[in-house]
Amino acid sequence: MVDRIHFLTSMFAIEVAAYAVMSNHYHLVVYVNEQEANSWDHEKVCRRWLQLYANKPLVERWLSGEAKTSTKKATCIENYRRMARQA
Repeated sequence: MVDRIHFLTSMFAIEVAAYAVMSNHYHLVVYVNEQEANSWDHEKVCRRWLQLYANKPLVERWLSGEAKTSTKKATCIENYRRMARQA
């Protein structure tokens, strides 16, 4: 559990202030660094997202240069960024 918490803090713009892991549940006190998340460009957001969720062909094609940036893709990436801030 602690390893997963550490991994997720490296993926998202969050910092763990305190945690407690019990046998059947856990508690986290976190700080969401919105300024950091907002500073990430689209590529950084996509690369972090792909480390957590595989099989996102649209994002993979955009990162490889196969697909051009469109409004739909930009909206999708902004949704990823918003979810990262809410994680």
